[in-house]
Amino acid sequence: MLGFEVVKRTFAPIWVPVLQGQTVYVGQVVTAGLTAAGFGVKALGQASGGGGASSDVTPFGVVIATNNKTETYNSTYHTHSTTGVQSQANQVARITSPGFVGAEGMFSKGDPIPMAQVDVIDPTTIIRGRLYNAAYGTAISTYANTTQSTTGALVVTSALPQTPLAYNKIIYGVDNGNAGIYRGSGNDTSTTNHVPDTYFPYDVEIGDKFKFAYLNLGTCKAQFDSVSMCIDATPDMSSNYWWLDVLEVNLKPDGQEYAIFRFNNVCFDGTR
Repeated sequence: MLGFEVVKRTFAPIWVPVLQGQTVYVGQVVTAGLTAAGFGVKALGQASGGGGASSDVTPFGVVIATNNKTETYNSTYHTHSTTGVQSQANQVARITSPGFVGAEGMFSKGDPIPMAQVDVIDPTTIIRGRLYNAAYGTAISTYANTTQSTTGALVVTSALPQTPLAYNKIIYGVDNGNAGIYRGSGNDTSTTNHVPDTYFPYDVEIGDKFKFAYLNLGTCKAQFDSVSMCIDATPDMSSNYWWLDVLEVNLKPDGQEYAIFRFNNVCFDGTR
């Protein structure tokens, strides 16, 4: 599974230039137009302000291919990439290396400009995104409970990386009595004492393992990594966050955790 992928699209994919000096990756969420400050796409990146309001950056799509004839593989993100160029010489040089394949749509098949094929997104587009800790490839941590709760009303762990927001944290039981069970946090903002809104159905024993994701079902706040290749599982969202409408969170497969979501309407308002 790539960083992000569209699982329910509204539009057919289109070909778009890559901004000069910018590298885009297959599986990356990108922005375009005025909010990208150029003619083409670049990484959407992390939100700045609430819903990205500080920079007025809006999501445009998810990269699904490049027009490089010989692909450039990136070992960090385990995917292909391409980098925009500006000068005439650098564009013409692409004819021989890496070569390019003809894009479709409004652009000439003989245009050597680096391009990305993009799944265009809007507020109805459903997207699957990988969950990692802060950076792509850094797996979500598993935490051991340190205090018994015979009511299932409390999980106590070592400190999570960042302070969570109220009603914006999912708690997942990894093993023993509450294995496979999800609960949403209540009005708690502790990194160590996790209070489920609805209690766990079975006793929480010392040593029971849990995972956490700073998300909620429905509308919630979320943050991406710096190049918008994954969702940060436990970020600082005191000031900067995207608004997402989350449909599913899967924390079961170690190293393969993901969320299915759509961007909330507010993220598409370029004048906010």
